[in-house]
Amino acid sequence: MLAQRLLITFVLLISFQGLKAQDWFPVGATWHYTERFFFSGDLEFLTISVEKDTVIQGIACKKMIKNKDLYCMDHERVEYVYESGDSVFLFVPDFNRFQLVYDLNMSSGDTLNFPILDNDMNGRELDTIQMRVNSTSFIIVNGRMLKQQHVDLEYLGDLYGYDGYLRQHIITEKIGSHDYFFYYSREFQGACDANLSAGLRCYSDSLLGLYETGIADSCNYIFRYFNTDEHNVASSKIDIYPRPSEGVFYVEGENLKNLSYRLFRGDGFILQRGRFENDHNLIDLRHFNTGIYFLEIEGEVHKLMKH
Repeated sequence: MLAQRLLITFVLLISFQGLKAQDWFPVGATWHYTERFFFSGDLEFLTISVEKDTVIQGIACKKMIKNKDLYCMDHERVEYVYESGDSVFLFVPDFNRFQLVYDLNMSSGDTLNFPILDNDMNGRELDTIQMRVNSTSFIIVNGRMLKQQHVDLEYLGDLYGYDGYLRQHIITEKIGSHDYFFYYSREFQGACDANLSAGLRCYSDSLLGLYETGIADSCNYIFRYFNTDEHNVASSKIDIYPRPSEGVFYVEGENLKNLSYRLFRGDGFILQRGRFENDHNLIDLRHFNTGIYFLEIEGEVHKLMKH
């Protein structure tokens, strides 16, 4: 009887390890990120999906495809990844090899160095980006406990003007960095005037289900800044005053009662949502920072300025 129990336990452990070996990248897994553009208030979305199993340099891995590339990250439209235990490896064309990008076994104080190629006046130079774990925690997603790492990403190279470069990320088991899955640039850039990721909106797969971070109203929400021009809403019967204001805005109009509204920051993050209770309402921004906000009422966008 004891031998039979041991055999059953062994089989269960082997089965668990087999499931865990495919835990990060089941085919069909999809990431949605907010896409921002310099010199524009427009917001779109980026997607990364696991397309299929494949083999690179004799290593069984997954093929990941994107709906578009980020100019500010200089990666490929197609990426290849594999996992081993709690570590994730990415194929880096610059070096023609897989490179460690995530290690969930790292704890506070641990560091991970990986090489990059810089562009400067003398051509391409080999440098390093270092990831340092500040702390670890856990998050519950659809009833499952996932480990998180809170890390700093620091450039260790010597390009002029990049001293003190430091970025902070949250890395979640199975999901990756909440900034962007491929969180470092293949060619380091201190500034970029094209498209870039503004954070993870959603992750979904057949094992974990759907996880939403809440930074956008939906996985594929699109926000057009130029649609907020006041001329586009001139025919509206909605009156909002005073504008600008120190924080209190009155919203009045015919048949406002029960209409839905959403209040956004300039980066598209939703601050409030609900339905108006009557035709005379108040939007209170006194506890928010000075700046420009957007009030969307049944698809019609109004600009609010708090001074």
